[in-house]
Amino acid sequence: MTHRHKTGYNGVPPWVFAIAAAGGLFVLLPLAAMVAKVNWGQFIPLVTSESSLTALGLSLGRRRPARCYASS
Repeated sequence: MTHRHKTGYNGVPPWVFAIAAAGGLFVLLPLAAMVAKVNWGQFIPLVTSESSLTALGLSLGRRRPARCYASS
């Protein structure tokens, strides 16, 4: 006869899954709304425009975008 050591752990309470689902919706619903509003036909020209590249350079901590260094 074998004896099992009972730890008292019965799994994850159901309310944890409810909170996790609410948190997932809190992230996914706004993301889905943003994706739905994107003008996909103009997406590539918009994100590769000079102003977008400048904003990216500033976000990455550069004073000017990398391709401006060649012209100065």
